[in-house]
Amino acid sequence: MNARYGCWSSPISAAMVAAGGRRLQQPQVHAGVILWAEGRPAEAGRITVTSVAPDGTRRDWVPAPHSVRSRINGYGGGAFAFDAQRQRLYFVDAKSQDIYVASADASPRRIGGTEGHAYGDLLLDLPRDRILCVRERMLGVDGDGPVEALVAMDLDDGAETVLRRGHDFYSYPTLSPDGSQLAYLSWNQPAMPWDETTLWLAELDRYGKVIEADAIAGGEGVSIASPWFDADGGLIYASDAREVGGTRRWQLYRHRHGGDGGDTALTDDAREHAAPQWVPGVHLVAQSVDGLLSASTADGAWRIDRITAGGSVPLDLPGITHVDHLTSDGRTVALIAGGPRIPPTLYRLGPGDVLEPLACSSDIALDAAQISAPEAIAFPSAGETAHGFLYLPVVPAGVTPEGGAPPLIVKCHGGPTAAAATTLELKVQYWTSRGFALLDLNYRGSTGFGRAYRERLYGGWGEVEVEDAAAGVAHLVERGLVDGDACFISGSSAGGYTVLRALMYTDAFRAGACYYGVSDLEAICADTTRFEARYGDQLIAPYPAERERYRALSPIHHAEDLLRPVIFFQGDQDDIVPPDQTRRMADALRERGVSCEEHHYPVEGHGFRGGAAIQHALEAELRFLQGQLARPEQR
Repeated sequence: MNARYGCWSSPISAAMVAAGGRRLQQPQVHAGVILWAEGRPAEAGRITVTSVAPDGTRRDWVPAPHSVRSRINGYGGGAFAFDAQRQRLYFVDAKSQDIYVASADASPRRIGGTEGHAYGDLLLDLPRDRILCVRERMLGVDGDGPVEALVAMDLDDGAETVLRRGHDFYSYPTLSPDGSQLAYLSWNQPAMPWDETTLWLAELDRYGKVIEADAIAGGEGVSIASPWFDADGGLIYASDAREVGGTRRWQLYRHRHGGDGGDTALTDDAREHAAPQWVPGVHLVAQSVDGLLSASTADGAWRIDRITAGGSVPLDLPGITHVDHLTSDGRTVALIAGGPRIPPTLYRLGPGDVLEPLACSSDIALDAAQISAPEAIAFPSAGETAHGFLYLPVVPAGVTPEGGAPPLIVKCHGGPTAAAATTLELKVQYWTSRGFALLDLNYRGSTGFGRAYRERLYGGWGEVEVEDAAAGVAHLVERGLVDGDACFISGSSAGGYTVLRALMYTDAFRAGACYYGVSDLEAICADTTRFEARYGDQLIAPYPAERERYRALSPIHHAEDLLRPVIFFQGDQDDIVPPDQTRRMADALRERGVSCEEHHYPVEGHGFRGGAAIQHALEAELRFLQGQLARPEQR
């Protein structure tokens, strides 16, 4: 049977993608019990906490209608903590942002919370009968005192005590094994946490009051990530202060309080041993009975190393090329990982480094012949090198493709400080199984290639990554792998901004799909979360001093330059990119007669979580792109 690329039938439906889109997040291990947050599309994206005990007993801790999600910094993180001794789970309720406690024999009960505030980064301090957390006053809520603070909440009456204040942001509170020391991170605007953070070590009295706090690492121009204490009281952290392999990268260190030899470097390799802190509560280092384990990446490829006094040795984990999280209680190790044929999966790491799957983001089983595996590619762009993962279409048995080469979708990740992953993703296979090629772009500015590569976007957002998107197309066309007259671009959030800019200022793409994308950079400074309110100072220029540059780079102010068809998708509960941006941009295009579609989802926010929205958006995007393929190209 002859069939046109991009238009043949596929065994992977949008309904399957939606049903297989569970989100597994931020596992914890306590006394051998492994817990994780699980977002369920079938329940409109509701998040519960699930656990597996050493004997295999499994349970959900948070019943509907409660959902577990923090809103600190807009993205949340660290939304639950577990008391293994008393079998109690403490969590942040998504709707109220108050802290609740759940147990096996009682309905969730509210512990406390101050109206108009969000809580996250939860840490139990059981000897003092309290929970430590980050508290943030939400935008639009009047009040005195700090917008964000590190606080302690009493588990009996919910009374709050401020432990640390004075900095714009706090994260990663962690206690020493004996409870006498508290470590935490802080930073101030306009820095983002991957630009500059300070690691503090505070002495606590018997009541948990801070006696004094010393800055022990980080500071100006240095990023510290995910500190935690090991069983011996050493403080493990990642720092990018040192250049390794030609650029600064996050390496691991161990601080011993009161020592006279300085902090000990645990790693010295051309790999990143941390990731940008978009949400707190993520760890990539864990203690096992056989030594320290570290997940790290180089050029988009992840692995786990065992670090001992004799050096570091990679673990042999067949099929695993990406790691999202690594954690332990000192004996039991849990991780979320995957690979080209493995969707994100929660594992227990057993004896002999054997992975035992506990939960999977998807129950959809694909035949190996149906899966398109990624090829890591590097290509020239503006005199430098950009990266990405290429997925070629899978031609089903009995189908003879018409035409010489397939259409291409260039996928732009959000952030923009993020990275493409190599785990099996049904959303990618949805396209490749229909005859599309897909380039998952790691443009300059992405994570995992060292600090210099990440900062290459600074001062050039809206230009550098657009160059890379167009250069990726040119590279693949030159290799004869894709049809240069049938290339499309799709992206979400910051990636949606790239979509609009690429359609305006390159000839590489016929049309684009913009998911909750930025179109008005100046409005973002006023309307987005406080966490990102000054991000533009690095990505673009200081605001408001360089207001005209913001306007010059904003698609909404230059809609006359966008002549290509666009399909827009927007959640109306989005507090990162306000829905008004999408409405204004779509209206501006329609006024000029540009072909566009606009789809809004009333209960969705920044990133679609409900199965209905995921399915509808995929089906609409497919119809849109197939409709473009049916029309002759006009340049």
